Amino acid sequence: MKIKKNIKLILKESYRWRNRNLIEKAGFIEPKISLKNILTRNVFLFLIGLIFSICFSSFFNPKFAGYAITALSIFIGLFTTVLILIFDKLVNNQNLNNLENASSELKLNLKRTKNFSRRFIFISLEALLIATCIIVLFLIPLMFQESFTINILNYEFVLNKIDYNSFSTLIKNSIIVVTRILLVVLLYKFFKYLFMIFGALGAYLKGVLNNNVKI
Repeated sequence: MKIKKNIKLILKESYRWRNRNLIEKAGFIEPKISLKNILTRNVFLFLIGLIFSICFSSFFNPKFAGYAITALSIFIGLFTTVLILIFDKLVNNQNLNNLENASSELKLNLKRTKNFSRRFIFISLEALLIATCIIVLFLIPLMFQESFTINILNYEFVLNKIDYNSFSTLIKNSIIVVTRILLVVLLYKFFKYLFMIFGALGAYLKGVLNNNVKI
């Protein structure tokens, strides 16, 4: 499907620009995302999510889910507009699209600006994807209501006494725990990328104002 292909492209480019400088030296090998990298980087985060979901079960309540969905919806709307404006400026910037007569120093600065725009756009797009996934996941607490805040440590699963009710409870609790873990992981990544975007933007603008943009 084309949607799946486009999402993979966003994740691939976001990973690439998060793990490289705006301008790299000769011989630099572009970072490539892989399943091994994903598992290695996130196994500890998933463990943290599991601990948090068990110890702070009351955090995942329907009221908070409603607030989070509203806030993330506003963020998606605002940031989508910002990305469209940045992309429009990037496409219609005559200096970036005409480097034939530019000096070597100007070419370097323009390339740096173009690469920063790419970094900003793709990391922001991944943040928007994560925000959308969080909204979808927060619909589950709204569906389960207060039962979503259950403490799974209060339950005991006995294999020789399994029946329909115990099995359905196991499935329900498993869905709740997995959803909590995913929410913790995605919320962490969302704020991480958000602060990464703001930090990179601040550092870049400071360098431009001081005429000392770091490579």
